[in-house]
Amino acid sequence: MSTSDMLRSLQSAQWPADTLLGSLTAETRSMLFQVSHTISHPPGTTLLREGDTCATASFILDGTVKIAAHTATGTETLLGLRGAGNMIGEASALRPGTPQATTAQAATAVLVQTMSTHTLSRMLTTHPDLTINLCRAIESHLRWANRRQLDTTIRKASTRLAILLLELVDNHADLIDGRGQLPPLTQHDLGSLAGMAHRTVEKAIADLRPHGLTVHYRRINITTIDKLRQFAQQALNDPR
Repeated sequence: MSTSDMLRSLQSAQWPADTLLGSLTAETRSMLFQVSHTISHPPGTTLLREGDTCATASFILDGTVKIAAHTATGTETLLGLRGAGNMIGEASALRPGTPQATTAQAATAVLVQTMSTHTLSRMLTTHPDLTINLCRAIESHLRWANRRQLDTTIRKASTRLAILLLELVDNHADLIDGRGQLPPLTQHDLGSLAGMAHRTVEKAIADLRPHGLTVHYRRINITTIDKLRQFAQQALNDPR
């Protein structure tokens, strides 16, 4: 497929409605592709680095990106994942010259549509649907983070991990016949996302194995998604 054919295919793709690309008008989406260029990155590539002043922003067209930051003690903590249709680097367009608050790293092979932050800033002033939906996307990320924080106080560890895994399955897993394989994540990553210490994560994983969870090195599979959903629902309904 030629570059122009690929560009036309991506422009006409049916992006999920709950993603930034999926929420834009066809005109705005087409303009974004015209003022940007497509780049592919292998797994492990650092796309944005915490502390750097970023001059580009990117839409993820395919693959999964890990968003992480360092604590005051220097430990890197996974904050979330971004999938196809979503954006990274938007903060630099909203506040030019501000250092990156997080690092974005390709968890899988990724394809991104990249533009300068100056170009994105200009489009935010001329395309109201981009501005509104970018604000909604940022609010959605904040809501997800708030929910994870609340879960640390009101959920049992196994329940909390099950809920987190199901959200990751719904948004980032490869699904085949009722099974889901997540992007490469470590137990430390799961602990960061769920707000758990390493030993707590290990115990929660052990508790969930009978309910369809298998974990190997950087490979997390849900062998029976319906079974894990049933466990999570029953646990939520149990007041103990």
